[in-house]
Amino acid sequence: MEIMAGQSHARPVLFTVDKTKELEFKDKYYTRNYLSFMAEGFLYAFAYNLFSTSNVLPGYAATLTDNAVLLSLLSVLYYGPMYISSIFSVLFSMNSASPKKMGVLVCLSQRVGLLLITVSSFLIGRVSQPLVIAFFFFAFTFMNVADGISSPIYFNMTGSMIHKNVGQFFGNYSMIGSVAGVLGSLLLSYLFGAKGYPDNYRLMFSVGVVFALGATGAILFGTMEYPDRRPVGKRVHIQDLPELFRDCFRDNPGFRNYTLIYVILGAADFAMPFYILRLAEKGGLASNVGLMSFVNLASGIIANWVFGKIADRKGTFSVLVISTFCGLLAALTAIWNPGGVLSILCYILISFATCGSALSNNMACNAYAKGDNTTVCTAASKLLAAPVFIAASLGSGVLAQKTSMTAVFALAFVSYTVGFILSLTRSKRKG
Repeated sequence: MEIMAGQSHARPVLFTVDKTKELEFKDKYYTRNYLSFMAEGFLYAFAYNLFSTSNVLPGYAATLTDNAVLLSLLSVLYYGPMYISSIFSVLFSMNSASPKKMGVLVCLSQRVGLLLITVSSFLIGRVSQPLVIAFFFFAFTFMNVADGISSPIYFNMTGSMIHKNVGQFFGNYSMIGSVAGVLGSLLLSYLFGAKGYPDNYRLMFSVGVVFALGATGAILFGTMEYPDRRPVGKRVHIQDLPELFRDCFRDNPGFRNYTLIYVILGAADFAMPFYILRLAEKGGLASNVGLMSFVNLASGIIANWVFGKIADRKGTFSVLVISTFCGLLAALTAIWNPGGVLSILCYILISFATCGSALSNNMACNAYAKGDNTTVCTAASKLLAAPVFIAASLGSGVLAQKTSMTAVFALAFVSYTVGFILSLTRSKRKG
């Protein structure tokens, strides 16, 4: 029997599979694969929390430089490479007969990025500060390129092995990750209280790398993939991608409408690296990193649960209405910057905003995909958002340096407000 890896006018790859034997194989190894992915989810969530791009890495970068333009590059080098590199995830996922091998290979490259960031912390005090900064930004970019490629491929890999109770699987996967995140945030708080700079970052990053490699090992040695999946026909090449991307928007108003809002929200996220720095003005940065990591994690658990319920009942645009409203409130709070409990509220609000944006992206790219081209829709939306986001992020750094962070949050407020109005309008329409 033939299973199509993607449907478009651009000659998708076909794979020949004996469906009966494949189903028997998946049933035989279902429990083993399930538990292996749970182990991977725990280990990687713990590691990722120690390399958090929301608070840990911006805080770490702030110890290396106080240049606002350089700090704004964190957003550029996070979203830009991640979005643009998603092109390769399309090619890899549509052409690979072994989702597991491709997934492990790409995820290992992301672990190399984590290792390089760790190396940068050991260079502090041993080489010149500009060299440390340059090395860190290189490592950060490398990690994000690999992350942009690996994320769609990872979900393609899980889909090739977990064939039943999928909703329950992802619910448990998120729960396991949340538990690991709590433990990671506790370790963060301990290290920032018990260790001095830069030993706290050195130890923290080293532990994160070990856990991340353990996560890859859980997949490599724990999961079993159906071995007899043979590709036939023509491969998809990079010159086929424009037509594949056009197919995502052609006669697809729902996805077009969503992508417009997603691009605007990408511009609103340019203020993300500045939130932890803004809140640190009312207290020590070291004490804020561990606390805000925990707040971000706990808020994310609640946000995903709430938005999941809303999404099932009301759809993608309803999630965007609430998350963009949370974003504009967070920007207003950051402008005010009252300190204390309200600063924590600001972090809760921005966590709801980012979780809603991420969840709606996963939902939209699946709901509006035609055939089995989810990775193509994901890449298309990210590629359109990347130029706007990069330009806005660079502008925010210059703005913060020439004026103040208040101006940056004012622009974020405007972006979230526009996104809120468009989301509210679209939520009342079909498609």
